[in-house]
Amino acid sequence: MKVRLGNVLSTSVAVGVGVLALLAYFVDGLAAVRVQLLAWGGLLAAVAVLIGVLNLLRVHTRKMTEQTPGWPYSLFTFLGFLLALIAALAAFLPGQGGPTTNIFSRFLFQHVIEATSAALAALLVFILIFAGYRLMRRPPTLVTVVFLVTAAVSLIAMAPEVVGLPDFGLRDLGRWLSQVPAVAGARGLALGIALGIIATGLRLLLALDRPYGD
Repeated sequence: MKVRLGNVLSTSVAVGVGVLALLAYFVDGLAAVRVQLLAWGGLLAAVAVLIGVLNLLRVHTRKMTEQTPGWPYSLFTFLGFLLALIAALAAFLPGQGGPTTNIFSRFLFQHVIEATSAALAALLVFILIFAGYRLMRRPPTLVTVVFLVTAAVSLIAMAPEVVGLPDFGLRDLGRWLSQVPAVAGARGLALGIALGIIATGLRLLLALDRPYGD
């Protein structure tokens, strides 16, 4: 088996840094080292994001110049990047505040991001209705019935309240569904993500996975 020096060095550095950062949580004298390692990691991540953004712009610029199918989407992506960049650079103007608190950033957040998020959230109703319609075309099962009942109760609970029209306790049931089963499911997903991160970290520390090598 041929061993490459580059793979050995990269694996040794990755495992050593990971073990050192992990020990810093238990050894007080290594706290400053952990902070410095995290700072270096953040800097490298920022450089990687910058390289990714530049590559993304290069790809979309090529699509626009060659007018490949779907190039208008590339144009909107390019314009969105320019608007976000201008909003961030506006922080250097006197009296404008920080990159996320100046008037340009607030305008983009309130009139673009919030509006888009609200529109996507509104699509949830149509997605639930369409999914329910597709399920009704199949033979009924326990999962199908539970999904349809939950979706119907949730839609009724989220709908505006009409004065004088009884809801037969469906709004209370909808609040219970959102506060108990939904929260339990979200916590289960968060626990699964945490366990996955721990497993991935252990595989990296034990050099079972080497994404930094060939």
